Amino acid sequence: MKPSWVVIGVLVLAVLAGAVWLWYKKTPPVRSVYTPAPSAVAVINTPSPVSDAISLTITAPTDGAKVSTSKITVSGKTSPGADVSVNDTDTTADSNGSFSLSVSLDEGDNYLVVLAVDADGKTAQKQIMVTLETF
Repeated sequence: MKPSWVVIGVLVLAVLAGAVWLWYKKTPPVRSVYTPAPSAVAVINTPSPVSDAISLTITAPTDGAKVSTSKITVSGKTSPGADVSVNDTDTTADSNGSFSLSVSLDEGDNYLVVLAVDADGKTAQKQIMVTLETF
């Protein structure tokens, strides 16, 4: 008779363990919220974000312009002394930031990427499209 009580006891314990395990899995975890007591307020001076960009304005030609000559002048304004490139042609902006350079175009749509880089490594980039129509 003792072995049957042992078997029943083991089965009851197994059922109880299973019930506890299921309850534990279904119960959401309790999250404690810790709010520290107020203390002295520290004032932290954070610097303003530093921009990695410089100004760049393309004054000629305008985006979407249609031209009939294969050589055009790209001009604009950026930071004084900045290195400026238009596709594979390079120049340097003057002391006022003005730049101007001649670029060759192919028949049809030409995408011109103007890139300016100042002495600190800050950059600006703009793209325009110019269409060459010689016919």
